[in-house]
Amino acid sequence: MQKSAPLSYSYRLIGSQGLNALGDHIAKITASALVAALFPERQAAVWVGVISALYVLPYIFLAPVAGKLTGRFSKSAVVRGSLLLQAAATAGLGFSAIQGSFGGVIASLALVACQSSLLAPSRNALLKDLCGTERLGQMMGLLGLAGVGATLVGLAVGGWSFDQLWKLLGDPWQATAIAGAASSLFALFAYGAVSRIDSNSETEVEKDSSFIAAARELFARPVLRWTSLGLAWFYGVGAMLIMILLQDSRLDHGQSVGSASQGGGMAALLGFGVAAGSGLAAYLCRRRIEVGLSFLGVVLLSVFIPLTALFWDNDGMVSAGVLILGLAGGLFSAPLNALFVASARDDARVTSIAANNLLINVVSGAFVLIASAMGYMGWSPQAQLWIVAGTSVVVTAAMTVLVPESLVRLVLMAACKVFYSLKPRYTEKLPREGGTLLVSNHVSYADALLIWASSPRPVQFVGTDELLKYPLMKWVYRKFNVIPVSPRRAKDAVSKTVDALKAGGVVCLFPEGALTRTGMVMPFKKGAELIARLAQVPVVPLAIDGMWGSVFSFSDKPFRYRWGQPLRRQVSLAFGDAVKFDQASVESLREAVLDLSQDGFSNRRKLEKSLAYLSLKVLARKPFSTKMVDRSLGSKRFRNYQLSVAALGVSRYLIKDCPAARVGVLLPPFFCRELCWLNCIRWLNSEGAGKRPCYTQAGVLRSRKGFL
Repeated sequence: MQKSAPLSYSYRLIGSQGLNALGDHIAKITASALVAALFPERQAAVWVGVISALYVLPYIFLAPVAGKLTGRFSKSAVVRGSLLLQAAATAGLGFSAIQGSFGGVIASLALVACQSSLLAPSRNALLKDLCGTERLGQMMGLLGLAGVGATLVGLAVGGWSFDQLWKLLGDPWQATAIAGAASSLFALFAYGAVSRIDSNSETEVEKDSSFIAAARELFARPVLRWTSLGLAWFYGVGAMLIMILLQDSRLDHGQSVGSASQGGGMAALLGFGVAAGSGLAAYLCRRRIEVGLSFLGVVLLSVFIPLTALFWDNDGMVSAGVLILGLAGGLFSAPLNALFVASARDDARVTSIAANNLLINVVSGAFVLIASAMGYMGWSPQAQLWIVAGTSVVVTAAMTVLVPESLVRLVLMAACKVFYSLKPRYTEKLPREGGTLLVSNHVSYADALLIWASSPRPVQFVGTDELLKYPLMKWVYRKFNVIPVSPRRAKDAVSKTVDALKAGGVVCLFPEGALTRTGMVMPFKKGAELIARLAQVPVVPLAIDGMWGSVFSFSDKPFRYRWGQPLRRQVSLAFGDAVKFDQASVESLREAVLDLSQDGFSNRRKLEKSLAYLSLKVLARKPFSTKMVDRSLGSKRFRNYQLSVAALGVSRYLIKDCPAARVGVLLPPFFCRELCWLNCIRWLNSEGAGKRPCYTQAGVLRSRKGFL
């Protein structure tokens, strides 16, 4: 991908997805409503199953074709061609309805499904090319938000408009014809949105890779296998839930008007939840792909599907349950979609996505067949919902075994955001790819979590093996891939760290070797310099500011809260310029960390206000407290309010009669010195004073007007 690809291309593609899904689901809900109007309940259940199967089978049989197309054409060309096919297919649906041909309607829906099976792999792979891996989690979440949001609008508007047109025209066929024309128009709008995407913004045309090889790789690589199975379960359950909701609406209304409105409304409510969940996932994945959100989503599904089944006779509870199920589904699916696209090989990404779609739709087809069979046998929607609940419990158990650390990481991240006001600075200095060694000062036990939360890339840490004697920490080290280091086996730790860096990862170590007991940066050990030279990777210095004095530091006894401390600390992490491995030395790295520490201190939020404001604010806290005693004036005591009033009075003279850019003040001892210092501060911050530098023992301090 060219680095200059505008971000607007990604948004155009996301917008086209919304328009595509809108037209697609208007056609789908209209066809389902037409079935409900033409057939009795049992036959209608079968035909709705047929329509659902039509949206599944093309993904199965055309999956190899989707991969072959990108071996000959660019991804953007495949996307545009698929959208034109959708426009033609939905126009054919409207024409078939005018002719009163139910077979023509079914054939048109089959063509719509065919274009979806060709569009999805190329669209997702193209999005990766346009936005890159760093933004992929966010963009896939927005893609889901657009797609599902448009789906819910299509289901709600399509169902409602079908009922209204049927009432107005008195003929369901004419209502279907109008819906087909509207769907075709939306497809043309989607084509217009992507027509300006430059094919040069994507990677080169993918090689004509074997679909069989991609399918084998799908099951051979654990990350692809489990991600694909999770997505297959999600889409299968989603299709089953929609069929359950449509069946419930048919049971309530039969062949009369209103079935489409109720079914489409409930399906839209489910879709609204999924859209909200996808949007939330997009926000939370703006730095990296958070798989813990998927774990959280499936836990919510395991809880609320049974609750919805229990309260099925309560319309309000069911509506709330459906909404929450959709929200949980969005949290579950968006990170997994992004993870699969990011993990697939660049030279066969479309083929891998097509193989993933094949598996997803085989499983979805099985769920659709099960739902159709249960509906035909007269199973109630509530009973079918209990089957769905059972599958969610199985998936939750599987994720508990496979990726328990993802949920732990998410909980720790949430706690980190609650108790710390993090301010990452200069994160753009961390290389976007390739092995990178991070070296940081070590202030508290929470440093690793803060670095992990602030880094735009996943970070692996080097930690002491002394913690391995605790079972919990042993589990943490294993699940989070912490490299243990021991003074007795230092070479093993160095070797593992070098291997991780050569594999392209980011590894962080604390070269001080221990937590600081004074708050100052201690001397660095030579391990970082040795590892950088062996791995031949750049070294990025990092400084943490604001953690000294926290409950996790040694400013007092660790893990003990001290009264008066803020419950939420302001912490900054500053990334420095990358240092070449052959120029990295113990002295230069420590100097870089010290410079970043000074930068972090000078940019503390409480120092952003002027020194005059802070001085007077401190004096005003206890106005009658004695500030100083001047022995030259007979041990006269001066209170805070007296200093404030005197300083404000004398400062008027300086503001009025000292317009010069440079003014020297000879500071006499004791009270007069303190008074002059205060009113000089106020003079320097007065209107019209401009930028007057005032040099103190602390260096150059910053004021609201410039330098103080």
